[in-house]
Amino acid sequence: ASGKEGAWLRIHRLYIGDFGIFRNQTLDELSPGLVVIGGLNRAGKTTFLQILRCLGYGIPRGQSLPPAAGRYEVECDVILDAGDRFCIRLMGHGDPQVSCVVGTSQINSCRELFNDLDHYTYCQLFTISLDELQRIQNTKDQDLEKLHSIMLGAGLADIAGIPQIVEEFQKLT
Repeated sequence: ASGKEGAWLRIHRLYIGDFGIFRNQTLDELSPGLVVIGGLNRAGKTTFLQILRCLGYGIPRGQSLPPAAGRYEVECDVILDAGDRFCIRLMGHGDPQVSCVVGTSQINSCRELFNDLDHYTYCQLFTISLDELQRIQNTKDQDLEKLHSIMLGAGLADIAGIPQIVEEFQKLT
């Protein structure tokens, strides 16, 4: 993800204390490259995606999220390309709390950490699923235009055309 002042950031560690089927689980020393999450049906892949979607803006009320056993708890360490490390902490339905763990940066919110990235862009660009990409052609025109502009800005214009390519290929078979 693009962080403060164009800096790149990556997730280094993710602790899931309580969210859906996850309790006291830690993913540590995550690779700076592409990370693929796979598993059998009902293994928690969608729940994991929902956790990632909540990192930047908190756990919303009234959404169809898997319930916590007690109170939602997620903690994530992210590292900026300059080496500064931040902890993002989600407790219950409150706003994410950000603290600098290593470095001297004065960033105090996820909004600052993600360079004022809006919630829609964050969810659609950094946590979009293949199923959602396949449904793009059924999206309202204005939402489709917004999604295309986000992907163009991120250099992902080719991805936005995948559903149409699949549709054309299916017509040939």
